[in-house]
Amino acid sequence: MKRRTVLWWSAFLLTVVLLLGVRQWRLSRQGNLASSPTPTLMPYLLPPAFVDRVQRLDIYRGETLILSIQRDEQGQWHANSGEVDLPPEVAQALTFLLSTRVMSVLSPDVPLDTVGLSEPEWRIRVEAPGTFYDLEIGATTPVGQGYYVRRVPRGEVFVLPAALFQGLLQEILPTALGTPTPFSAPTPTPGG
Repeated sequence: MKRRTVLWWSAFLLTVVLLLGVRQWRLSRQGNLASSPTPTLMPYLLPPAFVDRVQRLDIYRGETLILSIQRDEQGQWHANSGEVDLPPEVAQALTFLLSTRVMSVLSPDVPLDTVGLSEPEWRIRVEAPGTFYDLEIGATTPVGQGYYVRRVPRGEVFVLPAALFQGLLQEILPTALGTPTPFSAPTPTPGG
């Protein structure tokens, strides 16, 4: 009888130890999952409420105005002071460009000359009633997947997907201007 009691207690203690071990393992897994970083979405290039109110886009190469686009009261986009009606795909592409999320945000103290923004070749002025943003387009990233963009007047520097700006240069501008020749993109970042 003594032997059965010892065996029973041993089995009971072994079961308790196993259950406590399983419980501890599950808690540690939940703790690891809870402490893992939650993915965060990158900020928008321009605030969504601003993009909805945009009335005018001016695209500059250096100091030369290449294209001016205005939105009329009906929401239609027109180039060069209403002289040219833009195809709907051009307006959609511009809206997509302005409402995109950035790929990354750079440190505020990044030297502008290292990312092609000390004297940017391209600038897009986006105006809404009472406010504006200038988007200065710098060089491509070293791996060529994005372009450095500074949002003025705030001065933040972001990386935008390369396909967006290349689409602007190679499809949107030639279509809007009625020219078959695509524009050239800024040069890559040194070392890239």
